[in-house]
Amino acid sequence: MLDIALHHIKKKYYEEVVLEDVHFDIHTGEKIGLIGNNGAGKTTLFRIITGEEDATDGLVQVRKGVSIGYLPQIPVQFYKMCVDEVLKLPFENLYLIEKQMRTIELQMEAGIVSDRLLGEYSRLQHEFEVKGGYEIELNLAQITEAFKLHDLLVQEYESLSGGEKTRVSIAKLLLEAPDVLLLDEPTNHLDTEMLEWLEEFINRYKGAVVIISHDRYFMDQTIDKVVEINFGKADIYHGNYSLFTIEKEAKLALELKAYKEQQRKIKNIEETIKRFRAWAQKSDNEKFYAKAKQFEKRLEEMEKLDRPDANLHRFDFDIKAVKKSSKRMIIADKIGKSFGEKKLFEALEFEVFRGEKVCLIGGNGTGKSTIMRSLIGQVSMDSGLLKASDEAKVGYLEQEVSFTNESESILEYVKQAALLTQAQTRNMLAHYGFKGEEVFRSVGSLSGGEKSRLMLMLFTLESYNLMLLDEPTNHLDIQSKEKLESTLGDFGGTLFFISHDRYFINMIADRILWLKDGTVYSVEGNYDDFVNQRHKYVQQAIDKEKAPTKPVQSNSTVKTEEKPKKINEFKINALEGEIAKLEEKIEAATSDLTTYATDYVKLNEIQSEIDMLQSALHDKMELWLTYQ
Repeated sequence: MLDIALHHIKKKYYEEVVLEDVHFDIHTGEKIGLIGNNGAGKTTLFRIITGEEDATDGLVQVRKGVSIGYLPQIPVQFYKMCVDEVLKLPFENLYLIEKQMRTIELQMEAGIVSDRLLGEYSRLQHEFEVKGGYEIELNLAQITEAFKLHDLLVQEYESLSGGEKTRVSIAKLLLEAPDVLLLDEPTNHLDTEMLEWLEEFINRYKGAVVIISHDRYFMDQTIDKVVEINFGKADIYHGNYSLFTIEKEAKLALELKAYKEQQRKIKNIEETIKRFRAWAQKSDNEKFYAKAKQFEKRLEEMEKLDRPDANLHRFDFDIKAVKKSSKRMIIADKIGKSFGEKKLFEALEFEVFRGEKVCLIGGNGTGKSTIMRSLIGQVSMDSGLLKASDEAKVGYLEQEVSFTNESESILEYVKQAALLTQAQTRNMLAHYGFKGEEVFRSVGSLSGGEKSRLMLMLFTLESYNLMLLDEPTNHLDIQSKEKLESTLGDFGGTLFFISHDRYFINMIADRILWLKDGTVYSVEGNYDDFVNQRHKYVQQAIDKEKAPTKPVQSNSTVKTEEKPKKINEFKINALEGEIAKLEEKIEAATSDLTTYATDYVKLNEIQSEIDMLQSALHDKMELWLTYQ
């Protein structure tokens, strides 16, 4: 059933056109992902649907009786109310009905009974039941548990942090159960357990849900349709986010082919016009002028195609790997850390080996960033040994990028850090999206995403064999995330990173270290593999608690440093794929030796590349052998 129809929506702010011609429908039960670059007009479109803003042109039609619930990025304020009261707002009408029922019950207990009173009570009871009155307490309990709000119920809403307000706002909106849910970045401030619960809720939800989100994994789990806002218009795709990326890539290739073909035709017509005009001037022949005008008219009437990839980032983060590395790149030997009375972990042990891409995950406050900061010398462990290899050349990206001198311009900062001339610096900055007068902005004025992009750019100037990344996708838009994934996938060194971005973890990680309750669990594979095996480790922890007579070990899992007893099919397949790619690269580079036989500078570069590739191949083969 059609709930909402958007007809040719246009929105202008003064002379700036944000939405040009947006046209799509929202049907009952559909789960839609609204996708587009920052500033594309996604939130504006939500505000137009809810009536908070008017469209400059076009029409929004909402089916009679359809209710719309909207979760904005910035939580709505509730003044002089505690969290418990906010959560009960959706049931105000039901509480009124319940109060009326209690009044009639008291009258009947006092002996006041009549057909009219019994009829009214029956009507109220039926309405209360149909509208879910008897499930209020159950629903409140479930939502409070899901979003971990127990400790907040008696607190004033105004006193909560931004993240806590977001959780309360989502909970209240879900309790309202409108026909259409509009969710603007709902995954912000939710931990993994909350996200998984919300994904299940959306999949079971009978109404329509439209989601704006940079969380690609969340969209993969929830949506069945994508509306992409591109150049102010809406492109429709069917399927989840991953299917959308495949379809879009194919569509983009066709559109780019058509664009290039048209550009070729335009160039030919322009050359023809020049030719006829030149002939006309030489011979003073009006027929040549007329012919030139015919071609000019044809060119003028031609509907020009926009370059389809004009708004895509064209830069790459090419981070080079140092050839020489130790076998063990990170060693954690019985490490312990507490902050005051709070113990994070004790006698924790793990290792990270050369060439691995390991993601450290766990709930907030489990000590992930503490481990990362300890590896670069910002924090000391209370006990045990945590260190990177002596041969490690470390590149570190902190969660919130900061600069020593926040007032320094982007140009001056990069010029000094990269030891480049001003012209070289400006060219480099332009390549990574910092153009024109923007280079004179202070580094402190940059957004979180811009700061991360600037630091990743500087990583391309050096070579590393160990990259330490703390929430590297924070603040990045989807295109920048994809560029980073491509870069890290090709990185020949060791990667140790922290992330809540499940899609990113799936694309990059070949092993997961899960910090839970002071214990580290090692799981081979990516995030999906971790999800499939997680219950096994949880059960191990439960079994240990039930058997107190046995000595409790600090770490429960099959550690990767021990040779696995069973062949890990996923790991072997992944390694064989990487080995095949390395062999192809070595073969291609070797053939280049003949091509550049007389160019000694180029030959040295190619030989260095071959040496590095062969070293990486040797490491992968060694790792492959450990799984046989």
